[in-house]
Amino acid sequence: MKKKETSVLQQTQTYEPDKSYTVLSKELLDDLVSRADNGFQVDAAALYDTYKDSFSENAARAAENVYGLAARHTGGYGNSYGAAAATAAYNDYMRGLDDAVADAETRAYRRQADENSNLYSLLNAVNGLEDRDYSRYRDTVSDNRQALSDAYRAAEIGDYAPLQALGVDTLALQKRDQLKEAQALASYGDYSALDALGADTTKLRFSEQLANAKAAAEYGDYSWLASLGVDTDSLEDAEALDRAVRLAQYGDYSALERLGADTDAQKRLDALSLAERSAAYGDYSGLNALGVDTSARQYDDALQRALSAAAYGDYSGLKNLGLDTSKAEKKDALENAVTAAKYGDYSGLKALGLDTSKLEDDDALQKAVTAAKYGDYGALEALGVDTTVSRTNDLMEIALKMASQGDYSGLESLGVDTRTAQAKELLAIAADIAAYGDYSALEALGVDVSAMREEQALDKALALAKYGDYSLLEKYSSNAKNIKEKVQVYIQKGAEEAYAYGGYYALRRYLDRQVSYGQITEKTKNQIISALV
Repeated sequence: MKKKETSVLQQTQTYEPDKSYTVLSKELLDDLVSRADNGFQVDAAALYDTYKDSFSENAARAAENVYGLAARHTGGYGNSYGAAAATAAYNDYMRGLDDAVADAETRAYRRQADENSNLYSLLNAVNGLEDRDYSRYRDTVSDNRQALSDAYRAAEIGDYAPLQALGVDTLALQKRDQLKEAQALASYGDYSALDALGADTTKLRFSEQLANAKAAAEYGDYSWLASLGVDTDSLEDAEALDRAVRLAQYGDYSALERLGADTDAQKRLDALSLAERSAAYGDYSGLNALGVDTSARQYDDALQRALSAAAYGDYSGLKNLGLDTSKAEKKDALENAVTAAKYGDYSGLKALGLDTSKLEDDDALQKAVTAAKYGDYGALEALGVDTTVSRTNDLMEIALKMASQGDYSGLESLGVDTRTAQAKELLAIAADIAAYGDYSALEALGVDVSAMREEQALDKALALAKYGDYSLLEKYSSNAKNIKEKVQVYIQKGAEEAYAYGGYYALRRYLDRQVSYGQITEKTKNQIISALV
């Protein structure tokens, strides 16, 4: 089958290009290489000689014509003018020789370039034909391989017609598939298909019977093995021993005893194991029945239980074991008394004979200090503490808080002179009112506000001057001209800031407003713009 498959693909396995393309391509390439190596060649001398003869004849003819024409004008006589004109005509015609040779060389170069281009085009066309043939070959290879792959997939489900259509011998393949199906049936005990193929199934049948016999023997049925001629006596004895051991694991030793095994030691071990498990829960009867002395273990268990109880204050178990628990009980009593004392109960410590007077005094003092923080000095005074200074400090603190709200009665009741503080407060209030132009409160306090009034009026005059109104400024100042110059400086600075943050249009808007206020003229505006922009 493999050999036949190779023959199906043989036509597409090796690509054999058309030799005529190869030969022609080589010839064209050799011609182009030769042309490239030799470059452009033309026999300039021969070309010059060729054109020279022709031009010499034509030039001589032109000279004769000119000379003859000049002679006709002189009555048929030659003259120096005619000779000079003939010579000039000859020279003019011969000057075209170089141009003609150069033009001929140019045409020759162009012809050779065209020939090279044609050769390149022809070479590309030949290569294109070869590429086309190879592409067709690859398509054929791909189609054939796909068809063969599809045919094998069809053969996998029993359809061999596509492979046969490709010329593949499917006889061996069909036999292989039939053998697979027969082996699958044989795995379920049906050997008819293998028999039909002529296969010897004797070993397979025996293997199946032996496997079935072993499976039955696992459940105690040795008849199938015996029917196959197998001696099963030793197997039956081993099976009986295995069952007896499994029963013994659950405490039934009767099967082992029937087989003659001595089970006394194992029974004692099982009984000891059971007694140990019971002893773990405090039942030692099993161990005692086996003659084991458990007194030490029972004492250890009782001691462990007594210690656990003592951890919660129950010492009866330890006492029953004859142990002195007085120190432990006294230690617990002391710890409990100390804990109670932390909450003010000193009875436990007193019951133990301890002097708690200092602790009680410290506790009372701490409580008194805490109460004093909230203004209750009774406890401190009951302890003989002088609280006069503390009471005075509290009253002073309250009075100061009242004074911060304008109520000085508390400070005055403590003998504090509050006139200066009240005067400062009134002065601060009057100053705040004066900030809005009302000086009556300051005048009521005897403050001279004339300078302040004049400063306020000057500020107002300056504000009006920024918008071009100098009338009020002239009223309050004889130096109005200098102030006006100062306003101009402010305008210049404002223009610089407007240009820095908003550019040209912001500068224009700012200066237009100053013009509308009468602060500057159009001329000044343009001068500022020119200087900045």
